[in-house]
Amino acid sequence: MNNLERMVLLMALACGAAAPAHAQPRPPANTPLPQQRETMTTKEKIQQLKPATNFVELMQLLKAIHEQILLIDPYFMEDENILRLFGQGTIQEQQDPDGRLQFKRFISSERNPLRFPILLMGAKTPPGYGHLTIGDYKLALPFNHELIEIYLIPGVQGEDPYGPLKPMTNEARDIAGGRPLATHPKGYWKYLTREKTTIHMADVYVVLDLNAQVLKIDPTQKGYQK
Repeated sequence: MNNLERMVLLMALACGAAAPAHAQPRPPANTPLPQQRETMTTKEKIQQLKPATNFVELMQLLKAIHEQILLIDPYFMEDENILRLFGQGTIQEQQDPDGRLQFKRFISSERNPLRFPILLMGAKTPPGYGHLTIGDYKLALPFNHELIEIYLIPGVQGEDPYGPLKPMTNEARDIAGGRPLATHPKGYWKYLTREKTTIHMADVYVVLDLNAQVLKIDPTQKGYQK
């Protein structure tokens, strides 16, 4: 290599050699990457829900349904989804005379640990309405307030709507409708959590009995016209 060639090589190294013809140019710094679809459809969210095989998983399932506003989609009411999420059982359907709502009752089999009534109601068309009832006021469910407070609506404070009624005077008994004294500090508590936007409303309502056992869980969701 002669002096002229050596000088040309040094100048090229100092200025930066040209990129090969086949190399792809680098994007400028902080250039955003191509956008991917960030949200799933409601149907996809329902399909990804984890089935409930015990009471803790039931609370987690109800929490996911509430937070993701899934009851307002008619797809949730399909039999295959109900059976997948709540386990073995049968489904009874009641017809709506107006044809606008679906009514279904899930009856668990003997091998299903969720052995209590589950009622579902939902609108067939947008903007959507959905209601789910776990249990009723007749028999306490086989779990108490702790599962509600830890897994379903953590951070939500319940209360007895009648307030403390001890000692149970005649006047207090009349106010409370003649109910017996609570046997637990959280007896007769009710819990309500609600999320509301311009396009939907979602709440969860929970009722306890005098022993702080759960009587009923009611998630309700409603969509609004845009």
